[in-house]
Amino acid sequence: MVNETKDWEKNPHLYLQDDDGNFILKKDGTPKKKAGRPQTSTEKAIKAARATVGRKQRNIKKLEAKLNNARQALTNKKKQYKNLTRL
Repeated sequence: MVNETKDWEKNPHLYLQDDDGNFILKKDGTPKKKAGRPQTSTEKAIKAARATVGRKQRNIKKLEAKLNNARQALTNKKKQYKNLTRL
């Protein structure tokens, strides 16, 4: 009883916190628990993998757009060069 640690001290990730990292308190002064069922490690891994795949797909789209723009600029410069050398 003397060195009894509170649950929010052992598991602070299970309790609501504000932007500064302070616990959001209930009326009785104890920290408020997060709502909902906690995610399992596999759910977290699936969510992280899905986010990574989406991020990489968006990066690929951006790179493809840059490549297409560069190709278009190259063809325009070739046409311009061809027209200038014909004169």
